[in-house]
Amino acid sequence: MPHVSRRKVKKKIYLRLETDLLDVFLSSRSKKEMAGLIKDLLTSTERVMLAKRIAIILMLNEGYSFRAVERTLKVTLQTVFRFWKMKKDGKFKDLKRKNKQDEGFWEMLEKIMQAGLPPRGKGRWKHVFETMDNAEKRYRRLYKN
Repeated sequence: MPHVSRRKVKKKIYLRLETDLLDVFLSSRSKKEMAGLIKDLLTSTERVMLAKRIAIILMLNEGYSFRAVERTLKVTLQTVFRFWKMKKDGKFKDLKRKNKQDEGFWEMLEKIMQAGLPPRGKGRWKHVFETMDNAEKRYRRLYKN
């Protein structure tokens, strides 16, 4: 869990910091620049936490079950429920998939969910990617001819 100082700043200062943060993110001119900024500002733990939060919301938007979200992202049901409740209460309205290019991500996520997540350790994704490549080759062989 990221460390947050117990020493509170005044509300006026907090609002200014929040505005400045948004200005910094909105001033990024490219995806590469934004990625560098996020990598520089956030620790790997913070990036994973933020990515999981976004993925929970997007998966709920796509209609995945609470259990599927829990298993795929390795989060608790309570976390999924908490985000579902916030979403139901009207938050995250603007958080949607941007375009059709995201379809590849969802297709890969679906394949990974079907194959099961690999165990931890070096080369842990090798089997999953080999399985996906083999399935794609079989698909091409069967349906492209």
